[in-house]
Amino acid sequence: MKFSAITALLFNPGKFKKAFLDMSITRKMLLGYLPLSALTIFTAAYTLSVLYKLNDINDSIVRTDITLINTSERMLDHLLAQEQYGKRYIILKTPEMKPLFYERSEEFKKELVNFNELSSRLDLKQRHLSELNEEYNRLFAEWFSLSEEGPEKEVAQIAVSYTHLT
Repeated sequence: MKFSAITALLFNPGKFKKAFLDMSITRKMLLGYLPLSALTIFTAAYTLSVLYKLNDINDSIVRTDITLINTSERMLDHLLAQEQYGKRYIILKTPEMKPLFYERSEEFKKELVNFNELSSRLDLKQRHLSELNEEYNRLFAEWFSLSEEGPEKEVAQIAVSYTHLT
C-alpha cells in the first residue's frame, strides 16, 4: 500500500471502500489478522511478566517461609521433648533425664538463632522467645531443686500449677 492510499483511507471515507476493494486477498487477510497478532503478542508478553513475578514469589516462599516453618517445627519438637525429659526426671528421679533436658534446651537455642535470622529477613515482629525460653528453663530448674529437696505432695502441686501454665 502506498502513502497516497493511506491518506485516502484516513481523509476520504469514500475512497476507503475503493482502496479496500482494490487490495488483493492476501493484503485483506493480512490487514484482518494484524490486530489479532498484535493482541496475541501483547497477551503473551503480559502473561510472561506475570509468570516471572509468580516465580519470584514462589522462590521467596521456598527459600524463607518453608525454612521458617521447618525451623519452628523443630523448635516445637525440642521444646516438647525438653518438657518430657523434665517431667520424667521429676517423676522417675532418673539422673539420665536431667542432662537430656538441658541438651534439648541447647538444641532449641540453636534453632532459635536460625529462627531469629530468618524472621529478621522477613521483617517479622519477633517475640522474645529467648527470654521466654530462659524463663521456662529457670522454672524447670526450680522444679528440679524442689523435687530433690521438698516433699512429694508439694512437688505434685507445683507440677499441676506448671502444667496449667504450659
